[in-house]
Amino acid sequence: MLIHCAICGAPTAKHQPATLLSDPARELEVVIEHFATKWGPSRFTTDRAIDELRVANAGRCFFTTNDDDDEGRRATAYASDDTVPGADRYYIPVHDYCLSLTKRILASGHGRVRTMRQLWKVLRTRCLATVAGGQTEPLAGTDAPDDYHLPPRAECESREDRWCTADAWDVPDLTAGVLAQMTPSKPPSLDGRQAEFRARFERLPQEMQDHILSFVFTEQHFPPDCTYLIPQGAWMNLLLQGQVVPYLWDLDRGEVERKVAEGRERGVEWDFELLVRRLCQARSMADGAPLASMPAGLRNRQRVWKLVQDMYVGDFLPETPAAAAIPRYWDEDGNLQYPLVWIRR
Repeated sequence: MLIHCAICGAPTAKHQPATLLSDPARELEVVIEHFATKWGPSRFTTDRAIDELRVANAGRCFFTTNDDDDEGRRATAYASDDTVPGADRYYIPVHDYCLSLTKRILASGHGRVRTMRQLWKVLRTRCLATVAGGQTEPLAGTDAPDDYHLPPRAECESREDRWCTADAWDVPDLTAGVLAQMTPSKPPSLDGRQAEFRARFERLPQEMQDHILSFVFTEQHFPPDCTYLIPQGAWMNLLLQGQVVPYLWDLDRGEVERKVAEGRERGVEWDFELLVRRLCQARSMADGAPLASMPAGLRNRQRVWKLVQDMYVGDFLPETPAAAAIPRYWDEDGNLQYPLVWIRR
């Protein structure tokens, strides 16, 4: 039986390193017990961090620790395990690279989830929803909603080298793969007013250009069609600054500048506007999309980044109608709410 990463939905291979997340404060269990025995809102608070247990997938839903001092400690995913000290822990498995990428997104402020405890609440409430839907493995089918930005499960599992299972953190030849998508710029003829705008923009100091562009472009609402009103050099700077395409933080500036210099020697101006606009489209690296030839790890990084960026607590309903409604203990930002909200598909 395959065990899937709770963040990206792709399987964890046997013997693959992973991380089991767990809550030492048992917040959900405490809140459930409160509403089962008491009236009124819960006053639960905690400053305890979410625990991260480094493990390897041992198969059959089991994970073993890679700590030599732990003597092969074993834990079961999505359940408490009596063979482990602290058997009341509920363990949620994630890929190591997905966790590293998620922490970067949390720190960047590009999504609604900002802390590891908020992330835990997102994943834990998804587990409640999938169990209510009758699944034996929580989160195994999170690819059902069409807008959830996950490829079909069969696509991830049919071959070990599928892009949706590639390491999204350490991507070999990332910059070379991005630059391989470059094409020469072929802008249309600008009318008088457009040409005047571009000329005036080019005369501005770099600091003012950057300031203006910071108000114009955001990665959430980025149209795909090129206008060629802004010089290609400005688009290159947008790409390298990491604000418009935040998942390319490790792009090699020197390699990019060498590409530009080589083109200039041949009389070629590269179309950075087209590249940036394509990189900002959510599915631009999916199979058959314009950037599908990108390195597999980068394609997966874009996918995982979008998944984490769109997360919020209570974002996933059961895939099938549940027999009973599911209590929602937290609001979308992870704050305890009262009275409870009950949801069902």
